[in-house]
Amino acid sequence: CDARYRETAEALSRLARAMWVRHPWTGAGLGAFGLHAQFLAEKSDWAVIPMQPQFSTNGYWMFLAERGIVGCVVLAVVLGMLLVFWGLRLARAFVFLRTQDDADIFPFAVAPVAWTAPFCLLLLAAEAFAAPLFVTPFALLALVIPPALSAAAFPKPKKAAERKTSGSST
Repeated sequence: CDARYRETAEALSRLARAMWVRHPWTGAGLGAFGLHAQFLAEKSDWAVIPMQPQFSTNGYWMFLAERGIVGCVVLAVVLGMLLVFWGLRLARAFVFLRTQDDADIFPFAVAPVAWTAPFCLLLLAAEAFAAPLFVTPFALLALVIPPALSAAAFPKPKKAAERKTSGSST
């Protein structure tokens, strides 16, 4: 059973690579794997793959085959920006808490949701090696939400105007 799955996974990954070679820049289109796989499969592949394959078992090759280099660059830029802003908010929160003499308890002074972004991204990236879930729109949305929510959970320093009003009211 395990050998059969491995053969199927290799054949489907081979089809995804072949599709990417034919459409390297823009990909074959979202959801087009099943359409192109029928024409790219060799006779030996049909012994192990389903009659109408819809997904490759390797999410990275499938993402590249359907969206191409342009789609991968767009995703990388969006995720990169989210991670950079997450890192900047983390650094700003650390500096703020350091001025409050809370630097020694920094991991505990930040809401737990703030630490979920890196773990969610790592789990989704690891999962993409074994399953096509990575290429669905819901999974792509799941890549964006954790960094956005967790960055908002970092403590923020008060602005100068807020400090003056809170200082004058006491």
